[in-house]
Amino acid sequence: MNTKKNKTTIVDIGARYGLHPSWKNYHNETLFYLIEADPDESERLVSKFIKKNNVKIFNKAIMEKKGTYDLKILNNPAMSQTEEREDISPLFWDEKKYQTEIEKVVKVNAISLNELREIINQKVDFLKIDTEGTEFSIIKNYQFFSELIGVRCEVSFNKNFTSQKNDTFTSIHSLMLAKNFVLLNIDYSGKGEHYSKFTNNLERYGILQTTDAVWIKDPKLVLEWNNGLDILNYVNFLFRNNAPDLALYILEKKSDIFKDLKTTKQYIYAAYLTATYFYKLKWQPNQNIHEHKEFYEKVFTLEYPSMNKFNESDYYNKIGI
Repeated sequence: MNTKKNKTTIVDIGARYGLHPSWKNYHNETLFYLIEADPDESERLVSKFIKKNNVKIFNKAIMEKKGTYDLKILNNPAMSQTEEREDISPLFWDEKKYQTEIEKVVKVNAISLNELREIINQKVDFLKIDTEGTEFSIIKNYQFFSELIGVRCEVSFNKNFTSQKNDTFTSIHSLMLAKNFVLLNIDYSGKGEHYSKFTNNLERYGILQTTDAVWIKDPKLVLEWNNGLDILNYVNFLFRNNAPDLALYILEKKSDIFKDLKTTKQYIYAAYLTATYFYKLKWQPNQNIHEHKEFYEKVFTLEYPSMNKFNESDYYNKIGI
């Protein structure tokens, strides 16, 4: 089997600091394209990943149209932007206001997302976008939605930028629905941006301004797929993005399609994630370890690492010394 074709390809637009936490220690055969507009940060990423052959760094801005743009580097560089930020977030008032002040402005060359896909010249499985207010304009004309499996995108629930017309959650979500994606979850636990120092951290509070949202291809469509690697990529993404129930549902429904994929890292990683998830369930009410074993061995035709075998395994228990 061609191992190059087996790679899971991830494009990360706005890649400051490196891989998103949901992709760290991802045991698939992965190929990352990290796209970063800030020249200094891009250079740092090149140095950071210099020994990683599966990580490619592009010093480019991705915009709706090709051209040259002013990138405003802020005192908090993670908030650097091409747009003008509205002063609506209480997180950056008073003593933290300096973080939103401009340190310098650099000229950056930009291409469109379609042009990036042409340069990469291969199927993109997953897309992550965090570009401080230009997310919708970047993705709205993308011509390769059909090949995407999942998308993580920073979204605004209010107009956080002066030029922001359609770059809010509503516009992006409507686009994703039209492209046969469903909303999987958002990174929000009920704690928004607080306005008073008298805030109870054990309760919900504040206004939800921005967060990451995660979309996946509609599961009803996935059940019709015949590409086992795509399905395993879908399943592993679900496990890593807080949806193990849906991952297990897809595995059970499509278990007969994986028989020729037993040596692929996608298959091995799906088996690993399933076993570790079942191990967490074993002491919970109404759980039956015999059912876990039956499910695992039906889907993967591997011996289930039950009880002591799991605890004794260095594979499932990485040595942290």
